[in-house]
Order: sequence, then structure tokens, then C-alpha cells
Amino acid sequence: MPRSKADITGSMHAEIHRRDEWKCARCGRSYALTVQHRQNRQMGGLGSKAQQLTYADGVTLCLECNERIESDPDAQAGAIRYGWKVPKNSLLPTYLIPVYYRWKGEWDFLIPEGGLEYCRPSIGEGLCMEVYETWAS
Repeated sequence: MPRSKADITGSMHAEIHRRDEWKCARCGRSYALTVQHRQNRQMGGLGSKAQQLTYADGVTLCLECNERIESDPDAQAGAIRYGWKVPKNSLLPTYLIPVYYRWKGEWDFLIPEGGLEYCRPSIGEGLCMEVYETWAS
């Protein structure tokens, strides 16, 4: 069965883990890693009309953090607050919603083609909070 465009491929997994320095964005662990879909796969649709996923659509989490985020409503709210998940009703594309990497204590924008852009304090701290307030409300 062919993969949907809403699937993150194996090569994308490896690139997302590399970008995230092989660490869970939430706890910093470097084992049992998964790629968290920032926006539910169903939001991209299926088949030929599905939105093509980019590197900005996934973030590295360990299996324990991923399972907690998926099963605990309080953890889901935290995941949205830190950009590990994107709200269902978000009008912003994932690459405009910064991600907080707890283990390095910084906010980054995920680049759709791969890599990340540090949300610089000189322009970014206020911008990150402004973006957060826009999509989290």
C-alpha cells in the first residue's frame, strides 16, 4: 500500500532526529526516539489532496514523552504551549510556530526544507511570544 503524503518517511525521521541533535525536545533523552507529528495527520487529509509534509511538521520526542502527550490532556496543553503540537484550529503553517527545546532552553523555528532558525532574543523573544499568543488563544 503506498504511503499517504501525510506520512513522515524514514529518511525524514532521520533528518528530523539529526536536526534535533538526537534528543527529545521535551526531556532531552537520547534513546527510544520518535517523531511527533506537530499537527494531527488527519488534518492533512489522505490521498492526492493531502498536504505534503515537511521537516517543520515533525519534532523529536522520546517514546515516553510522545505517549504522555498523546494520552494526557494536561500534557497535550503543554505540548501546544511549547510548539510540539499545533492546535487543530491553527491558521498558521507549522513553520511559523516556534518549538521550545527544553534541554537547550531556546525557541526555534523549524525550516520546511530542513534545519532550524533560532528565535533570536533581540527580535525573537517578543516575536516568539507574539506568535505563541496568536496561535495558542
